[in-house]
Amino acid sequence: MRERDNYIDWSKYAARTMELEPADKERFKWFTSHIPEKAELMLDLGCGTGRHSETIGKDNPSLKIHAWDPDPYMFSIVSKREHIAEVVQKGALDLNVKEKYDVIWANMSLFFLEEKSLPEAFQRIHDAL
Repeated sequence: MRERDNYIDWSKYAARTMELEPADKERFKWFTSHIPEKAELMLDLGCGTGRHSETIGKDNPSLKIHAWDPDPYMFSIVSKREHIAEVVQKGALDLNVKEKYDVIWANMSLFFLEEKSLPEAFQRIHDAL
């Protein structure tokens, strides 16, 4: 985690990000239009409040969604969301899975990693696909 994380008020961030924001909708629409029809398993890595996980799960009921976030506060929020198969309190550097994901959404989560951790995070994401 970066030093600035010590200054983030996660409760205020969560309050602002419970629903999709207008600026977020176009990017999100583009992403969801590229989910393969045969996709069965998706990881929302750094899911935050779970707004993306829940929306994708609701719109794609056959897609099993795993939502991961390392922050305890965000974990407590996303755990109450619907249309999510599994909620885990972990982050990108914890990604060491035996099962392969068809889709991984990592909206903003990599931004919170230290720069020196990015190559490892990208490798772990690649290996999970």
